[in-house]
Amino acid sequence: MAATPFERQLAMYATYHRDRRTRLTHVFGIPAIIVALLTALTLARIEAAGTALSLAVVVAVAAWALWIAFGRAIGLTMGLFLAAEALFALGFERELRARVDGVIAESYPVYAPGGAAGPAA
Repeated sequence: MAATPFERQLAMYATYHRDRRTRLTHVFGIPAIIVALLTALTLARIEAAGTALSLAVVVAVAAWALWIAFGRAIGLTMGLFLAAEALFALGFERELRARVDGVIAESYPVYAPGGAAGPAA
């Protein structure tokens, strides 16, 4: 029986990650990286069918589609994790946007909302 793409990928991955410390690092590190990436992507918006979508949602859906391609069971499981991480990241969008706008206003006032180069607030 031929191995699925997920089984081949998992076999290659397993050869590099036999060490207990590496596995433990991945359990915490990979989700932290994903949350950080999705949180940063909440600031970017794209227009689709007249609706503004967060780039975090687009990336999460694309990642989920990749996991589904690896296998239905792993795809559904990872979909739950990705949904939780995306919702967590989207919860920080307003605060993150306010902080970024504050730094821009302080450091580069000409580009701040209402500044000479920006739209009126």
